[in-house]
Parts: sequence; C-alpha cells; structure tokens
Amino acid sequence: MSSAGTVVIGPAETLPQLRARLDERPDTAAFSDAEIPEALQVIAEQRPSLVCLDRLFAATTRGMAFVKRLSADVSGDFEIRVVAHDDDYSRIVRPSRGSAGQAPSPDPLAPELDPSAAAPDTKPLDRTGTRAAPRYKIREGVEVQVDGNPVTLVNLSTTGAQIVSPTILRPNQIIRVTVAYAREVIRFSASIAWASMEMSKVPGKPQYRAGVEFNHGDFDAIQEFCERYHE
Repeated sequence: MSSAGTVVIGPAETLPQLRARLDERPDTAAFSDAEIPEALQVIAEQRPSLVCLDRLFAATTRGMAFVKRLSADVSGDFEIRVVAHDDDYSRIVRPSRGSAGQAPSPDPLAPELDPSAAAPDTKPLDRTGTRAAPRYKIREGVEVQVDGNPVTLVNLSTTGAQIVSPTILRPNQIIRVTVAYAREVIRFSASIAWASMEMSKVPGKPQYRAGVEFNHGDFDAIQEFCERYHE
C-alpha cells in the first residue's frame, strides 16, 4: 500500500460515497468497520494527516472506543473528522495541532451521540446538527414494536427514533418496526445506529437504549403519528 495521507473508515457499503466526499484523493486508504486492526496499523505506521469516520460507525460502541483511542494518541498530528456519507454533515472531533484556535471536546462525541442525552422538545429543523428532519419528544407510555417486541418511544421523526427496549439491540442490526395507531398499521425496515445497555427500574434487569435509522416507510403517516403523540 502506498503512503496514506488520509484514512477513511466506515461500513463497507458506504466507503465509495465517503471516498467521493474526499474527491477521491489518491493517497486515501479505506477500511471497513470490520478492518479496525488493519486501520490502526496504517495509522500507527504512516501517520496520516486526516482520519475520516462514517457517522454511523462513529455512533456505535466500537466507533466511540476507536475515536477515544485515537484522541488519546499524543504522538500523531492528525485530524479526526466524523462525516455522513449521504449528506454534507462534517464535524471535527480532534483538530490537528496546526489548527489554530480549535480544541477537542473533553468527551468529543457526547453532545451529539450520547444515548442518555435528553431529547430536545422542539420542532424546528436542526440544520447544523445530525438531523435531517424535525424530531418530536413522544409522551410517556407510547409503545411501538420492534421485531414483534414492544419498545418505548423516546423521540421520533420521519427519519429515525430513539427507543428503549427490554430485549437486546446491537449497532448495525436490521430490524422491522411496526407502528399502530387509530385504524392504521405502519410497517417498515430500519437499522440500529447506536445502542447501549442501562439498568431499568426493575433491579437486576437491564434495558437497551438505541438510536434507530429508518430505511424507508410511510413518512406522511409517521409525521401524523409524531404530531398526535408528541409532548
């Protein structure tokens, strides 16, 4: 492999789009999220100027651990950037030492990816963050089904949701979501963007909080559901 000035890491299916976002730089080395050891070896040996992570990977437990490991590396002068493969979102997690006036957050991903963060009770579109649609905080007690199992909705938009589930959920897991209200039943596929285990109100019984990204669905019906059940 030739010397890498940029290292790109993400799900295998998004790597072509990520490389395109970087204008197909000839010195780019791309790795899937299943090739983390190989990526670390290249970073350690070649010291690229930029490490670019797909936002979906960065939101997983492995991705967060990877970012923290790289952020703690004081021997390398490289920038860590989280980007989306399908829109113009881009966020510097760790600036290079040559980036004057910028400093990494003590917990770089916490403001945007911390699953325990409170959902904003606001409807306007957040054009500077990670959301592509307004997100609604859902009133307590509203449930939907994931793979036939009931889960609690925390917040919801036409593109995704935050849920709490009594059954195990894992990043990148493909799920089937069923939303029933009034006389309608909405069914669509989705994927788990991030997931974390936490303790429930029942002692000794864990639950799983997760961010869900909808692959497709009846967006008009989901929007109507949001407007009916938001706080």
